[in-house]
Amino acid sequence: MVSALTVPATRVIVVGASAGGITAVRTLLNKLPKDIPAAIFVVVHTSPDGPGRLATVLNRVTRLTVVKPEYDGLIRNGCVYVAPPDYHLIIDGRHLRLTHGPREHRFRPAVDPLFRTAAEHYGARTIGIVLSGHMADGAHGMALIKRAGGVTMVQHPDEAQAPSMPLNAMRRGGIDYVLPIEEMARVIMGLLMQGRRRGTRKSQRKRQLKTEIPTPERPGTDALRTHEFKDPLSPFTCPDCGGALREIKEKDLVRYRCHVGHGFNSESLRDGMDEKLEETLWSALRAIEENIELRSRMLTRAKDRRLTAFTRALDREIAEMKQRAAALRRLLLDPREHAVSRTRSRKRQAHD
Repeated sequence: MVSALTVPATRVIVVGASAGGITAVRTLLNKLPKDIPAAIFVVVHTSPDGPGRLATVLNRVTRLTVVKPEYDGLIRNGCVYVAPPDYHLIIDGRHLRLTHGPREHRFRPAVDPLFRTAAEHYGARTIGIVLSGHMADGAHGMALIKRAGGVTMVQHPDEAQAPSMPLNAMRRGGIDYVLPIEEMARVIMGLLMQGRRRGTRKSQRKRQLKTEIPTPERPGTDALRTHEFKDPLSPFTCPDCGGALREIKEKDLVRYRCHVGHGFNSESLRDGMDEKLEETLWSALRAIEENIELRSRMLTRAKDRRLTAFTRALDREIAEMKQRAAALRRLLLDPREHAVSRTRSRKRQAHD
């Protein structure tokens, strides 16, 4: 008898999650049979310096073979491939690849790069699943899976610990199934056993699924030199690298990408701007405090030399700067005044 692990996969199941998603992934994998005729890919938002134990955690709850890839390899049935910290997990034909390409939605790994490549290479033989999580990572990829003729499903928002990712996919991706986790395995196996009508012709599908470059899955050459971007410039700059952002409109979904490949939707761009604002405010506070210290030392020397007019001027300047520093510190430390605290909270939840 041929082992399922020796069979190259002809179908793929791609799963994306963030905050609250690990429990959902565990439940889903626990209910899937060992001889499932598909390969499964899992991306959960993780901290880049995290220990990378997700594969170990999942291996305890499933009969499937869970792998944390360390290099490129052939995709095989019955295997669960888990994205390691700080690497995008993508599909390239019959092979998986790890790439350290630009972050998407400020995450690496991100869900959209995996979903986009699954739609491109497996088309109608793809099942895309979005589970609990904040923001909207996965919404663009789900739309492409749907367009390629694949099946799309999300965890029911009422059940999800963080319903934003399922809700955004529902709004923008055209979802076939909205299900509790407990029911997903049964539906997945039914789809795999019954088969599914192929989508559009391959030539049409590839033309429809063409996306801008560079992206995390295709870092390539800087778009300033290749002139790949045809979309208009936005008034915004990339919070990751400071480059100009192009605005990409697709029906009701607006995305942004810089010329080196960092990608955002409106929510992740907002969070990136909030984080950049915090960095800027702390830098401003540091600069003011250093100016106060410099003027204080100048004031001491001016008093020693009895430079009365200069001393009065320095006293006024120091008092004004202390007021500015106090106002900035209140802004940074009071969560009721500082919107960036909400971004920090969302990022902590995404890494849980």
